[in-house]
Amino acid sequence: MQKGIDIRVCPTSASVMSNAVLLNGILRNLVSNAIKYTEPNGRILIGCRRSGQAVRIDVCDTGIDIASEQLSSIFQAFTRLDSTRCDGLGVGLFIVRRAIEVLGHRIDVSSVVSRGSRFSIFATRTEMEPCVRSSVEPRETALRVGSLELDLIDRTARRGNRPIDLRPREFQLLKYMMQRSDQVLTCANLIKDVWHYNFVPETNRIYVHMGRLRSKIDGPNEVPMIRNVRGEGFVLSAKLPT
Repeated sequence: MQKGIDIRVCPTSASVMSNAVLLNGILRNLVSNAIKYTEPNGRILIGCRRSGQAVRIDVCDTGIDIASEQLSSIFQAFTRLDSTRCDGLGVGLFIVRRAIEVLGHRIDVSSVVSRGSRFSIFATRTEMEPCVRSSVEPRETALRVGSLELDLIDRTARRGNRPIDLRPREFQLLKYMMQRSDQVLTCANLIKDVWHYNFVPETNRIYVHMGRLRSKIDGPNEVPMIRNVRGEGFVLSAKLPT
């Protein structure tokens, strides 16, 4: 990828009632649009999840946010969010909307300042077995440890009903720890696997970042989930400390 954008696809076993050619064209158009408006070294994630009797197919990016007053007009013909980023006619999303109408699906868009946008297609779910099964196991789209939940598609977190605002590095750190809940994680492993640095015993980097993350995860009157294991490292657990 010329812009250095990280594009990831979460495989799934879900199937929908749709036209494969049209749906593929819609997704290609949405991904192409995401690439245009995403800064170098940004991220794009394509995944889906069940939503009632439908499957929600998401194309998420870390590109420029869309102002609330623009959300209602982006699917109109000849509309461009930022003419300095692309030289097209601005009909890509208009074509997407028309194709969505033909298929009888629904499309929603949401955008958060400094985080990016999410385009979601809602298609009727079917229990029909796909003709060809992928040999790749579907990736998880959310992590849960006790009351703590991390949405890997929306890149949001909450503990119970309390939303948690995470910076990108905090998100990666929390994801790493939740995938290894109840395990003691050494500072050396955290520095190497999350920051991709060689561990220097004298550095206090991990303690600074862990302190910031703990202040967000463990709120007032909540049982601490991130704990320091003296002389060993850190552990994230929903179990009560003994």
